[in-house]
Amino acid sequence: MNIKVGIALLTFLLSGAQLAVAQNTQQPRVGSPLGLKDFEMTVRLLSPISTKTSHKGDKFSAQVLTPNGFRNAVIEGHINSVKRAAKQDKAEISFAFETITLSGVAHFIRADLKEVSNSSGVKNVDEEGRAIGKSSKKKAIESAAVASAAGGILGAVLGGGRGAAIGSTTGAVAGLLFAIKFTTSGSDMEFAPGSQFVLDVSDRQQR
Repeated sequence: MNIKVGIALLTFLLSGAQLAVAQNTQQPRVGSPLGLKDFEMTVRLLSPISTKTSHKGDKFSAQVLTPNGFRNAVIEGHINSVKRAAKQDKAEISFAFETITLSGVAHFIRADLKEVSNSSGVKNVDEEGRAIGKSSKKKAIESAAVASAAGGILGAVLGGGRGAAIGSTTGAVAGLLFAIKFTTSGSDMEFAPGSQFVLDVSDRQQR
């Protein structure tokens, strides 16, 4: 291999590893369960959830408004599936809440949806005033194996075999998530930042 090419490749790999370390240090550390069981929280959406712009795997976040003991904590989740409206087919979007972060510490949760209001405060309709159907059911975590593999890869970069073992353990989470689904007939739907959800939040155990 040409020496200059080798040096350039080595520099690229080292810069990638340094970036991974920097990103890893910025992530919140994982905390122990908070002792939550069907604990009611009202949250305000910080990023949109939409059948027009959201895609499977997209992350979203919401800020806790009540109760005061959790105010300004951030709850994060991901989009499970999206189906855009097409002729007589219903538009559908499914998502799940996964973590709550308090003072830089992330805790694994699951959250069932009790009530939804759009950003104008109108209940059970989206941004355009379209009536929506909503449902939720417990489902097995689909992302645990992927998260475990990603954690293992990062761990290997940071600390060899031992790091890989630590990373893969960190990535896997046990328990069930609530798959929350919104549906509407004839057109796409959107919940803009500022929309509010009332949730029943419970701990979700880490393996």
